[in-house]
Amino acid sequence: MGCEGCSRCVPTQCTGTGLVCPECGCEAVIPVIYGMPAAITVAAEKEGRLRLGGIMMSEDSPDWVCRECGCEWVDPECKRRLFPGPGGEGGR
Repeated sequence: MGCEGCSRCVPTQCTGTGLVCPECGCEAVIPVIYGMPAAITVAAEKEGRLRLGGIMMSEDSPDWVCRECGCEWVDPECKRRLFPGPGGEGGR
């Protein structure tokens, strides 16, 4: 999943993540957002469009969560954008 239109960046413009839960196969996948929440992200969490993950984020923090079964997972593509390695090529 690319970043364009991603609810991780613009929660009010999300039209769905296009992701499927690796545990149950459900399409009710929402992003986990980190950092100090703005009013718009708090409202989006109340509407079930994202989950607030807290202030701090690390490389092993989950990026996505399934609303159906609660499965959380790390997305390597998200981590490569957020934690680039030397030369901006992504870590690992």
